[in-house]
Amino acid sequence: MSGSIPPQAWSKAEIASLAAVDRAVAEGPTGVPELIAMLTEPSWVVRRGVIRSLAALGDAAVQSLID
Repeated sequence: MSGSIPPQAWSKAEIASLAAVDRAVAEGPTGVPELIAMLTEPSWVVRRGVIRSLAALGDAAVQSLID
């Protein structure tokens, strides 16, 4: 989920947040509100993971993003 930054460079907080992203995605559409809330994370690594996850959820995330 990280792209070009190796996991060794992530902080413990980023690792925990990325795990939360993974859990929210595993919930499917019901995890969308949690992902939307994570768009304000200070870490761009986490935000990028959130955006990638919302894109993977596709139509299930669209209305929440519009709202």
